[in-house]
Amino acid sequence: MFSIGNVMKQRKTLAMGLLVMLTVIGYNIMRGMKKAIMLSLPSAGAAYIPFVKTMLVMPLSIIIGALYLIIRHRHGIVTAYHTITLAFLAYFILFTFVLLPGIAHVTPDPTWIASIQHNYPHFKFLVGLLSNWPIAIYYVAAELWGTYSLVVLFWQIANELYSPQEATDTYPFFIFVSSISIIIASYALQLLSASESPLVSCTITMSLLSAGMITIVNSLSAQHDFSQTRHADSTPKKKKISLADSVRLTLTSPHVLYIGVCVFSFGMLVNFFELSLDHKLAEYYSDTKLLLEFQSWFTRTKGLLCIAANFINAMLLRRIGWFGVAMITPCICILSANLFLFSAYHVDLIQQVLQLSSAEELILLTGCILLVITYACKYSFFDTTKELAFTPLPDSVKASAKAVADGICGRAGKSGSSFVQASLITMTAAQSIPDIIPYLLYFGVFLSVFWLWSMTRLNNSYIEKMQALGPG
Repeated sequence: MFSIGNVMKQRKTLAMGLLVMLTVIGYNIMRGMKKAIMLSLPSAGAAYIPFVKTMLVMPLSIIIGALYLIIRHRHGIVTAYHTITLAFLAYFILFTFVLLPGIAHVTPDPTWIASIQHNYPHFKFLVGLLSNWPIAIYYVAAELWGTYSLVVLFWQIANELYSPQEATDTYPFFIFVSSISIIIASYALQLLSASESPLVSCTITMSLLSAGMITIVNSLSAQHDFSQTRHADSTPKKKKISLADSVRLTLTSPHVLYIGVCVFSFGMLVNFFELSLDHKLAEYYSDTKLLLEFQSWFTRTKGLLCIAANFINAMLLRRIGWFGVAMITPCICILSANLFLFSAYHVDLIQQVLQLSSAEELILLTGCILLVITYACKYSFFDTTKELAFTPLPDSVKASAKAVADGICGRAGKSGSSFVQASLITMTAAQSIPDIIPYLLYFGVFLSVFWLWSMTRLNNSYIEKMQALGPG
């Protein structure tokens, strides 16, 4: 991978490898912390998550996505990176040292909230957000920090630094580094669970990681001009198109639409799966530190599987091609999600068939394993092939395409699934997630078919665009 005599290329790849390492560590730490805090809320904490994602995550993701495009278009990727990273870090610090210690002073009276929940049971969890709004905003900030620092910002920088041909060889290396970073993050979560104040330790850790990430981006910016196209040395420079034209070209591109649908489908289906599993975890682990310990195990196992998958990732790309590798994640995710939802709804049937006194622990363990495998496939196969799908797009629309597909469609998938779940909870006055699983089974089947259709269409578009680029 590192050719002799090409020192600048080696330094660039090593710097990007270190950047993705710090980013993935922070991503997984915040993933574990936000979930531990939310699931620790009394009275079916998992059921609050759909309302947070529907009422807060989705609209804020669109607003931040638009701000990102404006800042990037006017001031460049470096300024956009600084702004997004530091804005979320500021709230982490505010929440840790100001809002949470004084939460009784910034939230409504609990007795008043309880009376409204009793009188209006259909809006129990929506009203409950009022008494937990600082925690809800923390969850949102943690969620969007991961989306924009890793999925949008890092990969946008990578797409500007590497040509389509270079990306095929280099991106699997970044995914491999990500797998190592997931394991490192798992031990960080284990240390956080053993600390006296996990939240304070988490915020300090995120501050250090953010400082390192910004330093690396500044260093790359000093050595490489992100404002130039990769082929500026061999291709005449084209007039820079406006932000509005860039967004218009992105939204009218079927290729970007297919990528967005795939990202949307994964986010929606895996969210049905994960939230149903979260409810069972919240019942089994009743303490924040215990939940962090579980997140440590989950993250470590996921990282080990990612490493194993990455050993064969490059080989699979060469032997079975882009489409063969790209289809691994849909097949695994569709099977795992629908199987778990079916098992969680038909617990009595599972107990009778397997002749068990209780199938709850078996379903929980199986669900955890299937979710780990799903995410391992996502990080090892789905992310690599998705980023490769962006490479044949024109440089003028690539930033907008990533913001639309990853920043908006990715969030729309997760928030869309949460909207469905929140709506079902509200309409049926459900008291917890299991009450709405029968409805989720129907949505799961529809999404599965929709995703597979989009993958076949994206494959045709990808082949056409790569052939249009020609060899070299």
